Amino acid sequence: MSWQYSPLAVILAIATVFLGLFTHFAWKRRHAPGIIPILVLFAAATIWSAASAVSLANTDLAITISMGWLAYPAIVTIPIAYLLFALWYTEQENRPSRLFLALLFVIPVLSICLLVTNDLHHLFYTGFLPLRGRGILSSGLLSAAPSSGSLRPTRLSFFFPHSSSLFSGTGR
Repeated sequence: MSWQYSPLAVILAIATVFLGLFTHFAWKRRHAPGIIPILVLFAAATIWSAASAVSLANTDLAITISMGWLAYPAIVTIPIAYLLFALWYTEQENRPSRLFLALLFVIPVLSICLLVTNDLHHLFYTGFLPLRGRGILSSGLLSAAPSSGSLRPTRLSFFFPHSSSLFSGTGR
């Protein structure tokens, strides 16, 4: 396993430390009203940030792909946790029912299952292409440097319903 210096990885590592501290403080106050959604949000953001930092600083393809898989459950959890926090913060009269909570997680759980079993059906992606660019921004995605070895998956059919549900307010 070889490492390379990446300014973006350093920034993500610093953000991971702060997010970890926020998660710790939220955990210590977990009995306060409305703290569970923000605790889940901070924990998921910590995992995502740490996996992204390792992925950017590492040059091994297997580690980079593994970090993407590790970050994915956190990525799909963040919008739901944010929505639940917003519902609590705006003091909605009715608490979300268990059915509502279960329905919020249908597409994320299905996405994770399809991602894990992707080698059988290739509904999520077919492979990875290297990102090539001339600086910090390349192909609309953040890349550490032109030689960083960043990867862009070739996406297929289920990626787009999944993404649209996340961007449209978690499918609600």
